[in-house]
Amino acid sequence: DILSVRGFTLDNRYNYRREGLPISAETMIPMDNKERIELFKGTSGIQAGTSAPGGLANYVVKRPPNAAEAGTRSLTLSHGNGNNSSVALDIGGRFGDNNALGYRVNAAYEDLNPSVQNAKGHRQLLALAMDWRINSNTRLEWEVESSNRQQMGVNAASITGNTLPSPVYGQNNFSKQSWSVPGVFEGLTGSVRLKQKLENGWLWTTQVGAQRLKTDDRLSYAYGCYAEGNYDRFCSDKTFDLYDYRKQN
Repeated sequence: DILSVRGFTLDNRYNYRREGLPISAETMIPMDNKERIELFKGTSGIQAGTSAPGGLANYVVKRPPNAAEAGTRSLTLSHGNGNNSSVALDIGGRFGDNNALGYRVNAAYEDLNPSVQNAKGHRQLLALAMDWRINSNTRLEWEVESSNRQQMGVNAASITGNTLPSPVYGQNNFSKQSWSVPGVFEGLTGSVRLKQKLENGWLWTTQVGAQRLKTDDRLSYAYGCYAEGNYDRFCSDKTFDLYDYRKQN
């Protein structure tokens, strides 16, 4: 994912937070279980050490409702650009003695079939957030999400020899070969937070989080023309060298 703030591209390693804790955005972050994205503009270097100057982005996940009567029941079907289609489920409520326990479940599945040919894929998400009101002053919150995305890559075009090419036909994609495999993004992320109300309106918060990412970066791509000794453009006869790049995890 790439996000720009005030014209500055954020650093995927240092400029992202999730529930206020540092995460790596070197992946595809699902949005189905996110309540909002908070942007902290200004001196991000002071806020987070080494980082891009645009600011910080903080992902806030959906939490259980505060009251039992404010339960959530939502099923969303969508059909988007190209031939993309998706289904998403959002359920939340409270139960137990005095409704002390709360839950929020998000599940989503999407078939990825953009207008560019041979770029099909799919993604899926399962997320759970819960809380426990131990007493009127103490609350324990925990949440976890698991996501998976697989999709064929899309190739870029280049000049042919010393000649500018004709307008690129947007549906062409030669990344899909008989031996090509899709790129895969897997993520498992969660956090636990304890909130304790103190006297005079003070609030004590203790929080810990973890993130585990697995990325199989794989792409069949055109690069240069060995026959003509050029490595920054295609051949003058519009042919090119095709490489198979694979980096597991």
